[in-house]
Amino acid sequence: MIQKRRVTHVLAVLGLGTFVSMASAAETPAVQIFAAGSLRGVVTDLAAQAGPALGVEVKSISAVPGPCASALEKGESADF
Repeated sequence: MIQKRRVTHVLAVLGLGTFVSMASAAETPAVQIFAAGSLRGVVTDLAAQAGPALGVEVKSISAVPGPCASALEKGESADF
């Protein structure tokens, strides 16, 4: 119960609920998350639990901040 509540809280903070509600019912929405390498475990756990629960595909890229920033500067899109 505590884990479910924690995941729900994290999702609310990230705004995934809003993202999902805006997606078309005909397609599975995807969420792209760029995260620091130190958050890899947290983001992986979140993706594994939240993705199926919300019916979204969660894609994550974990790296040191420099490459993440460079990718964003080059036009790569990320939701979080």
